[in-house]
Amino acid sequence: MLTEEKQRLLESLEKSLNRTDSGNFSHISPAEQEKLASLTIKLRDELSSLLPSYYADEPDYFLLRYLRANKLKLKKTINHLRRAATMRKDYAMDDLTIDKIASCLRQLAFLPLGVNQYGSPTFVCRLKDVQYKELGMYFSTISWLYLLEITQRMHPTCLAPVTLILDCKDAHLRQFMPKPALLMAIRTEFRNHAVTKTMFPRWGRGPVIVCNPSRSLKYVIKAVIPLEPGQYDEIDGKRSYDVFRLLFTSDEIPTTYGGSKVLDIDRFIAERKRVECPDRPLTGVHRIAKSALKHYPKKERMRLQEPEQPHPTPGLRAPPADSFEIGSPATPDVPEWVDKQTREEGEESVPPIETVVDVVSPTA
Repeated sequence: MLTEEKQRLLESLEKSLNRTDSGNFSHISPAEQEKLASLTIKLRDELSSLLPSYYADEPDYFLLRYLRANKLKLKKTINHLRRAATMRKDYAMDDLTIDKIASCLRQLAFLPLGVNQYGSPTFVCRLKDVQYKELGMYFSTISWLYLLEITQRMHPTCLAPVTLILDCKDAHLRQFMPKPALLMAIRTEFRNHAVTKTMFPRWGRGPVIVCNPSRSLKYVIKAVIPLEPGQYDEIDGKRSYDVFRLLFTSDEIPTTYGGSKVLDIDRFIAERKRVECPDRPLTGVHRIAKSALKHYPKKERMRLQEPEQPHPTPGLRAPPADSFEIGSPATPDVPEWVDKQTREEGEESVPPIETVVDVVSPTA
């Protein structure tokens, strides 16, 4: 029997998830089946070049996400798929493995928890561990893309949006100060939203659950994550971590949040290394094309191109002229401006996050 407080929290979570497909993520209607068949016929000559390799045998769920994102309009869906395929190639998504971004993941502090009881992939972020200043815009985006990519590889039939839990316990406003650091965080989120919307459509439409926020930090979170008007839900919760128990069973919840699962970011990295690259050290680099690199601050590009920085892995060949190497980031200078490039790069900047649920801890 749920308490009144937990019932209100559960209703808010369901309302947030039900904004997408009314919560019926896995149901495929006759109209969608018809459009899916037509799309497959239209793309028969180029379909293999538009799909990630792990969707080669079962492309329907991948195509369906793009169809739904474009309201079943075939022409828009085809153009979206082509843009996504180009972006995946620019970011070398098929080659993105844990050995190339391990240190970046630690600084981003996002931990995948798996798929919750509503079928939604869920991440938790300990905000106090996020190192925006050290991470920089490049590595924040690459780390975020890895988390989405590995989730898609592990759950290829998942059609539900992603749920984000922001744990603000012991986080401080100074992490986003002075002003240049806050501006960088805002620009980083706009870029992350843009690449998510293109390569992982509809996955960013799920709820953001904020645990233990201070009043000032709550305002910063709203500023960093762009929200559509009227899409903000606030819950006065007495126990801020009840959300984990509503989404997962005890053996799926990390011990940090009252469960029995021993899981943290280091264990996650070690597990992915065993699966993806057991014989490679966590010192590799990830190469992205210049067409993708141009969307990032000039100061970070220049810092990463400094000749005195040694290649982290001896013996690797120099990258081709049309690519750029990304590995463990040095501490870049925080840019003192936010240019208009992200908003003018030809991608719609519709934010993928539509709902924020605040779970406020009790006053002493």
